[in-house]
Amino acid sequence: PAPVENPTATHVARDDYLKVYWRPAAGDLDRYQVFIKHNNVLLQNQTVLKDQNQCVFTDLEPGRLYTVLVQTWSGRYQSSSSTHGRT
Repeated sequence: PAPVENPTATHVARDDYLKVYWRPAAGDLDRYQVFIKHNNVLLQNQTVLKDQNQCVFTDLEPGRLYTVLVQTWSGRYQSSSSTHGRT
């Protein structure tokens, strides 16, 4: 599958919150898997339906810089894109 385009993580109003959104991947895909990490430690992940292009992570530490990885899955194949966002 193709990777998503322009993944973005934004902090809106709440100190423990990041909204992640992206342009949908081209081609046939089954789902997205979205991970959030801090200092290379996985903190949370979410599975997102193929017809959606956003998710929200809460209960994060305020003021930290997080890495967000968006994986596109088609069968057993995947591709990924990443971005950073600060709470």
